Amino acid sequence: MEIEYRPKTLQRILVRTILFLTICGLMAEIADEGLHLSDTYGLQDFFSLSDEGNLPTWFSSLVLFSCGITLALIAMGKRQANARYVAHWWVLCAAFLYISLDEFVTLHEDLNALFRFDASFLYFGWVIPAGAIVAAFGLSYLGFLGHLPVRTRTRFIQAGALFVGGALGVELILGYWTDRAGDQNLVYGLIDLVEESMEMMGSSLFFYTLVGVLAEPTGTVSISISNARSEPDSE
Repeated sequence: MEIEYRPKTLQRILVRTILFLTICGLMAEIADEGLHLSDTYGLQDFFSLSDEGNLPTWFSSLVLFSCGITLALIAMGKRQANARYVAHWWVLCAAFLYISLDEFVTLHEDLNALFRFDASFLYFGWVIPAGAIVAAFGLSYLGFLGHLPVRTRTRFIQAGALFVGGALGVELILGYWTDRAGDQNLVYGLIDLVEESMEMMGSSLFFYTLVGVLAEPTGTVSISISNARSEPDSE
């Protein structure tokens, strides 16, 4: 059996899912912090983008993990073709597999204890080492980005800007607000909503672009499943 699908189909699924989760997350924040409604059935916690271990977290982690797997498939194809920058694809694969784990169990928040400022934009101190790592990573990938086709390179940069802009940029704003007003208010929830939505959009755009790379040159991705048993040689 052979399954074929086009990247455009994936794009529609991702866009609709993000839109659904963002709207549900907004409603959850308004109901919880705006209207102070009781969460009888746990729906606010289940859909809130400010909480962990719920549906938005699972979706984000799944997309990031899918990026890692797709990067591994691309890396294997590049290695067979003796292409350049194979190691860069593998490093990206490892990075996204780690980020998918971090998204689910929030490992990065442990760094707040090591980089503790409790002041203004640096309230969440983990952004300091994360920012340094991202900067070094980006500089080391300039050559890799330069060799990519223009459309792929542009989408990679757009995806990175969305994801990093949310994870680090909006996190600075969130830290500033948390230092001033705490995290039990509607503004905190809305800022966090923007941050998580940007991360979902960035990772989804990157995943969609990777599937497009995997689909080259036919424009489709084929998955073959065979259950045929080998027949013994006839005498």
